[in-house]
Amino acid sequence: MQFALPSIDSVKFAIILLVCINWKYMLLLSKALVYC
Repeated sequence: MQFALPSIDSVKFAIILLVCINWKYMLLLSKALVYC
């Protein structure tokens, strides 16, 4: 049970990181499309 909490925490952190990275990447892609 004690190992489940940190693993869920790290998973949430990883998901948040991925969402932030993907959002910035999509923003970059949309800017590139506008420039094209």
